[in-house]
Amino acid sequence: MTASQRAGGVRTQNNDIPAFSAGGAGAQFHGMIFLFPYIEQQAIFDEFMEIRNGSSGNNMWLNSQDLGGNQHSFENLTANTFITAAIAPLLCPSDAVGRAKGPTDATRNNYRMSAGDQPGQYSDGTVRASRGPFSERDFRVGMVAAVADGTSNTIAFAEKCIAGGSGETDVRVGVAAAVADVFNGTTGDSNVTNPSLCFNTRAGREYGTLANTTLRTGTRFYSGSPISSSFSTILAPNSPSCHSNNGKDTFRAAMITASSFHSGGVNTSMMDGSVRFVTDSITAGNNSTTASPGRDSERNSPYGVWGALGSARGGESATL
Repeated sequence: MTASQRAGGVRTQNNDIPAFSAGGAGAQFHGMIFLFPYIEQQAIFDEFMEIRNGSSGNNMWLNSQDLGGNQHSFENLTANTFITAAIAPLLCPSDAVGRAKGPTDATRNNYRMSAGDQPGQYSDGTVRASRGPFSERDFRVGMVAAVADGTSNTIAFAEKCIAGGSGETDVRVGVAAAVADVFNGTTGDSNVTNPSLCFNTRAGREYGTLANTTLRTGTRFYSGSPISSSFSTILAPNSPSCHSNNGKDTFRAAMITASSFHSGGVNTSMMDGSVRFVTDSITAGNNSTTASPGRDSERNSPYGVWGALGSARGGESATL
């Protein structure tokens, strides 16, 4: 029996789009959920499929329980549920914060999907193109065929340190909110206009010039908002991360940089399934002031080898 059959007909392959649109804008879930049947988490996967199949209008339902209109309602669930279960494959052994969650905290996640050399975005229920291999709200297996730069040359996933609380000043952990002029707006369709302004918040390993607090990230494994689910190949690994808006942590653009507590770099998974270690010293356009390419652009990445490895259709064949 296939995973799609066990999921009650909600297929995750053959170019179907498993977009969680029921429940309004708040019902977008992380694409990692669709990998659960392959990492011995079928029961949790089935719970999410039940939510998707049972949702209607503006609310989500599970076992006749009204979960409300957005994913934040999950925070009211108790210990030993599918939201709070410990899922070891989602955690990097080097990240102690991920393993230190409380029994009623949502499951945490170190691993993210590549938005390529543009910010991760989520503004409404529309499926839009991306420079990376995963389009907004679109996690089709068939997207492998659209990786024109080659599956061995395109990053699919990378790790990001978990911020267990707000106000984290370590650039590997926190996400700076509303740094002026990094983005061209505060809505979900914002583009990165000057990534160097995000990089320049750094003073050594800390954020040194922040006017706003840093945000929590990695503490809601189910959330498909960019602050929780994506990363960008714009700034080199273990550089700062920036969010377009200070008042929200969901429906806005976010330039999340891959990070880890490993010495000198981060682990990445390529679209062909191979795992590569990428060092902090990888060329990334010298923290260029160049704006990120548009969603539909097929031009070469302006962000060096790191950007080229993130773009799925940039016309490069960059390798490590």
